[in-house]
Amino acid sequence: MVAEVPDEAHEAALVAIPTPVDSLRVDSPMAAARMPEPVLDAAVTFAERVRKRIEGHTFSFPGGSLSRTASFGVSGWPHPKIKACDSLVRAADDALYVAKEMGRNRVIRFDGNEFNAHLAQKDGADARTAAAARPSAPEHGAAVSG
Repeated sequence: MVAEVPDEAHEAALVAIPTPVDSLRVDSPMAAARMPEPVLDAAVTFAERVRKRIEGHTFSFPGGSLSRTASFGVSGWPHPKIKACDSLVRAADDALYVAKEMGRNRVIRFDGNEFNAHLAQKDGADARTAAAARPSAPEHGAAVSG
């Protein structure tokens, strides 16, 4: 999973992670989580739960408050278009960019219906193949980008 998470939302995102996450890296404004061998649908559900938690949280600070949203891209392996670990992260990142192009504050699954429809509308492509072309050691799991 790769996600674009505003600085203010890191607090809410971390509170919303009751699911086992193998690793989490926050590189503002991006965060990436690797979940140990989840079912891809579970990773999408997890990302949606975090997205809703951030959307529903009001961040208070001296002098005011604000609300934020987050977008997520989710990919999983094994997948016929993902040949390696680096490709898994790239696929999640590709899905994140589709989420942002579609208006943000959403979860998009790599090679899912929304992903493919958006790419087909944009340039006639079925799904990105760049993710599949990058060599690396295969690794089971799901990547969430946001």
